[in-house]
Amino acid sequence: MSIHDELCACFQSYDPQVFQDLHHEDFMMVRELELSTRDEHCEIINELAVKPDWDWHLKAEVVHENAFCIE
Repeated sequence: MSIHDELCACFQSYDPQVFQDLHHEDFMMVRELELSTRDEHCEIINELAVKPDWDWHLKAEVVHENAFCIE
């Protein structure tokens, strides 16, 4: 199963621990001009995932994926 597929499955019935476990402990999220750690990123997603209109995983399209990243 690809990283994208695992993330989409995680969001079908969101579990914060499963989401965190999908990320390596050294994970860094690059967003525009800032970096966030795995814990910071998970905290942000935990807040977003409970919103009723949170459905990015149904609309996302993978451009590139390998063992280290997904775009």
